[in-house]
Amino acid sequence: ALELRTSDNEPAEELIETAASLAARAVARGERVGLATNDVIINPGAGGAQLERILDALARARIRADAPLMKIPVAHQQCVHLAVHPAPGDWADVFTPVAVL
Repeated sequence: ALELRTSDNEPAEELIETAASLAARAVARGERVGLATNDVIINPGAGGAQLERILDALARARIRADAPLMKIPVAHQQCVHLAVHPAPGDWADVFTPVAVL
């Protein structure tokens, strides 16, 4: 799951790249993978065509303050929830970019 709702656009590109990398790795391992964002849900599937659907959705993703509220369609134990700043009271695998020296 990729949380698009934030006012902090600085790490947005890295967050999307992380989601793409996780999806590519899952497909390479022969695992089923899906994607949920505030705007789109791609049901779990496997193979190259599934990866293309996910990468296309990620290419169109816009991290923004006015994104609709996120509703993850699966149990928390079944997904990785990437967010720059999780909503109050929500959980997420918070993405914090490392400063480059």
